[in-house]
This record gives sequence, structure tokens and C-alpha cells, in this order.
Amino acid sequence: MVQLDNHPLLVPLIAACVFEHLTDDIKSVCQSTKVCRLWFLEGYKHLWRHGQLGQLFFYVKDIGRRCHFASLLEELTFHSDDNSLASNQMKLQPLQSARLKSIAINQSNLIGVQPANIKSLIVPSLRFLSLESDGFEWAQQSKEDNDIFLDALISHCGTLTTLKFYPIYTDAERHLVSALIDSLQDIEHLELGYIAEHLHSRDHAEDFLYKVFTKSRLVYLSFPHGCDFTEHSVQLFLATMEPDWTLPSLRYLGRPVFFSSLAAASLLQRLPSLSTLHLTLEGHGGWRNSLTHTFAAISKLRQLEKLNLYVNVDDCDMDGSWLGQLSELESLESITLEPSNPGTVALTGAQLAAFLVGLPRLNYLELDFGRLEVFCSVEEKSAVDSAFARINELDTGDLIITAQPLV
Repeated sequence: MVQLDNHPLLVPLIAACVFEHLTDDIKSVCQSTKVCRLWFLEGYKHLWRHGQLGQLFFYVKDIGRRCHFASLLEELTFHSDDNSLASNQMKLQPLQSARLKSIAINQSNLIGVQPANIKSLIVPSLRFLSLESDGFEWAQQSKEDNDIFLDALISHCGTLTTLKFYPIYTDAERHLVSALIDSLQDIEHLELGYIAEHLHSRDHAEDFLYKVFTKSRLVYLSFPHGCDFTEHSVQLFLATMEPDWTLPSLRYLGRPVFFSSLAAASLLQRLPSLSTLHLTLEGHGGWRNSLTHTFAAISKLRQLEKLNLYVNVDDCDMDGSWLGQLSELESLESITLEPSNPGTVALTGAQLAAFLVGLPRLNYLELDFGRLEVFCSVEEKSAVDSAFARINELDTGDLIITAQPLV
């Protein structure tokens, strides 16, 4: 048996191999540090790679050792009842988290937050930040707490590549959140929650579009509560850009709400690399036969793999011919189509069969067309049945496929 203490050069190499597979198993890491002295010296670095600030203060009373362990942290998480950011303990010896890459925090952790405490965590190495509301009532938190946190982010988070931002804020914080988004120069993954409602108005939605779609490295964008994007606002936004402007980095677009089919189409044609699209179209009256703009734009997204389209339009005939346009997408693997008024859908057996046959990679299909009866020839029904059989997850609701023999 090899005595590791006699082979100090082997210890870092062996430890790296072992601890690489134990990073999410703290108990195993703890046991591994008991092998020998040198093994401990390597192991404790991995032991403190993932941590919780509250536990660090609770279990490590020695200030010097606490600061040393904090300097090893790469990922930091908070329980909802952790109030360590309101503590005065950091004033005695500010933590230096030079290796910190990721923070997952809850809005409740910011009650009474001290400016120095939060600033000590927003370090140049930080790349990932997640802020959840955790069922938090915004009235519990003072505006001063919000301002302290947002000011710290605005000043120091320019290197963030991922921001998942789901706090419960009101219009009072709009200017700070707006400044925060402006400061995200390297952002690649951006998720906005309810605050998106306050970042634009029906009169100035183009300003919001400018803030998010001018991030040149953006790959993932989700803002489910941003809405009121009209044809006018999209055109105003595009007028501020170069005539041939596109955002080729964007792969995921989630839950924007457009009040115009043409508005959605105008923006989608500038996003050529989308692989996932979740889109809502809202409109009441005056939309008859206008959905063709959107489907024509979607049909040109050659890398699209997943499409979720919700159409909340009262007066719009949905001719099944647009399904034929989607069948041009060779990469499409998942489709969900949900019209709010299924009675407006007109679909023939030939259209349905051509659509399904044209999508050999389709693995998930959800058609929420209500109780719609589609009449097919025997051959068309056979093609539809064969296509349905190869789809792994299928939900056609009350859709009825009826074969009619040729007369």
C-alpha cells in the first residue's frame, strides 16, 4: 500500500481526480479529508467550494479562518431564513471571495442588508446570479434594502454572464433595474420575472426592446411578463438599429407577448439562430387572416427545434395552410399550438398529413384545437396515423380524425 505522505507530488493529482467526482457530495468530501494530512490540505479546498453564508458564520467562529474559507468559495447559496447579509459581523473582517462564480439568493435574505456585506460578494469573478422571490411579500422589504442591493449590482456586475431575476418589485425600482440591465455588457443568459412589466409601457416598449436585444452575446432571453409589443413599437426599435441588424447569438426566446402578428414577424426575422421559441399573440378584432405573417417568419427559422405558440385572438380564421409552412423546418422536434378560440381553426386532412409527414424528427406534439373534426381520405388518415405512431409524446385533445372513402 502506498503511503501518500511519502509521495507529496502525487497527492494533488490523485485528490483532483477524486474530488472532481465528489463536488456535490459534501459528506464524502469530508470523509476523504481524513485520509492523511496532505489529503486534508487538498481536500478542504474542495470542501469549501460550495457553501452557505449562514453556515459559514455559524460553524466557523475564528475570523481569520472564516475569511480563508470564504476565499475558497466558488458557489454560494442562501436558505430563505438566512439573515447573515444583515449582520454586522462582516464589519469586523470583510470577506474576500476572490473565486466566487455563482450566487443563488432569495429576496427574503435582503431584509436589512448592509451595503458592505452585499458588495463583498459582488466580485469580478462572479458570472452567475439568481434572485428568487421565494413567496416573498415585497412590502416586507424596505425601498432602502432594494436600493442597496440594486446599487451594488449596478456598480459591480458588469462581468455577469447569467442573471435569473425573479424578485417582486414595483414601479419604484424600475429605474434601478433598468440601469442594471444596461450594465450587463457580457450577459449571455437573461431571465426576467414580473419586473419586466415595469420596465416598459405601452407608449415606450421600444426602449425595453433596445435594452435586451442589443446584448451582442445574448443566447437565452426570457421575459414572460413583458407585453404590449405592437407593430409600432417594434418598428421604432428597428429604426434605431442598422438596416441589416440581426442577433445571431440568440438561441432561446421565451414568452414575449405581441399585440400584432406583423410585429412578431418583424422581430423574428432578425433572430436567425433561434432553436427554441415560446411566443404569445394577443389581439381582439381586425386580425382576420393576419397570422400568416408570424408563421411565414417562423418557417424561416432553420435551426428551430422547439415551438410553443399561444394565440389569444377572438376574430381570426386559422387556415391550416400555415401548418404546411412549419413543415419546412427540418430541425423541429417539439410543437405546442394553443389557440384561445379553437372554433376558428380550419384544417383539412391533406394539410394535417402533409404537415406531419414533413416533420420526420417531431418527437413532441400538442394540438389544443378543441373538438375539431378533420376529414381525411383513407390514404391521408393512414399517413396521419403512421406519423402519430412515431411521435413519442402526443396530445391532440379532442381532435377527431375521420376517414372518408372516395366516392
